[in-house]
Amino acid sequence: MIDFNTTQMAQLIGQSNVTVVYLWADGDYWLRQQEFCDAFRAVPLTQNVVIHVQFEGLSLALSGVRPAVEKIIQETGRLPESVFIFSPNANTYDSPWTNLFWRQFKVSDEFIRSRDYQTDVSKVLDPDWYSWALFVGRRTTPRLLALYDIWQDSELRQKCLLSKMIEPVPPLLQPFDRPYMHFDQLDDWMPIKNPIEKMLTHKNFRSFCANIPVDSVDGSKITDQYTDVPSGDNRNVKLTTNLINLSGKYLFEITFETMTRGQTFTPSEKTIRTIMAEKPMVVYAPQHFLKHMQLLGFKTFGDLWDESYDEFEGPDKYQRIMKIIKNIANMSSSDQLELYNNSRHICSYNKQHLIALSEQRVNVH
Repeated sequence: MIDFNTTQMAQLIGQSNVTVVYLWADGDYWLRQQEFCDAFRAVPLTQNVVIHVQFEGLSLALSGVRPAVEKIIQETGRLPESVFIFSPNANTYDSPWTNLFWRQFKVSDEFIRSRDYQTDVSKVLDPDWYSWALFVGRRTTPRLLALYDIWQDSELRQKCLLSKMIEPVPPLLQPFDRPYMHFDQLDDWMPIKNPIEKMLTHKNFRSFCANIPVDSVDGSKITDQYTDVPSGDNRNVKLTTNLINLSGKYLFEITFETMTRGQTFTPSEKTIRTIMAEKPMVVYAPQHFLKHMQLLGFKTFGDLWDESYDEFEGPDKYQRIMKIIKNIANMSSSDQLELYNNSRHICSYNKQHLIALSEQRVNVH
């Protein structure tokens, strides 16, 4: 998300008495909570305060931001109308405060960024094409579990183009080993009653996550044992273009969004890139993500497979998506190609619609 300074925020509000308080997030999680609360509380009541989310549109309600702010407002006597949000979360039910982001952008700034990596898309010409592709960047339990579940199934593994791209700073702990990451805990994602079976399964999964091998090629490009996909920052234009250039190797894509829980709709470069690659996709994202995409004018793939998974979130959604992936991977090659060909008009429309939306920007004067 684009960073805005105090002067730009004042222009969006139309008043000069503005203080920006930064809120740090990691996917669905609110970070540096006490630092934020102290900074918010310290803003004079004569100032309007803008909560500037850095840089992801997490759910303010589910993450705990909203109740914390409401408590401070009550304790300090601040007028609620003096509080504003600057966040790419387009779900208006998540926060009672005006979101200034949408005074600057009609659509997500990720849509605008998509113009930087428009490229010709390859047709699926590789005779050894894969049914599905999964490109995993930042570690979350559902993303790692998808790699693990596919890798453990030898038949499914042969039909999936897989990549675990390296994060710029490797995590010291896996997400499920961090107590505050309550959406990533293994007991929710791998619920097993038998204690011995549970111990062995969790141990195997931890070992898999800790030992996904990678090779350094030239110090700037990283590849892994699964594919020749280069690694790097997921906002890197060259990386995104390189991923799009792989579109001739596979039919369908598995997309894991950044924000996945609560009342948030924040399509990231992961969804945008897949649209630019003209790929039909299943999307692990918050509840009603597909419905929100439809409200923006995009078409989804309910005529190709069951999209009722959009009504769920978390492990329930994941299991429904994995069922779709396995069902299609088990189809004959001719049936898969027919399904893919039936998606062409949707994918072409979505790309053109995205390009049109990318031009819709409201500038600050």
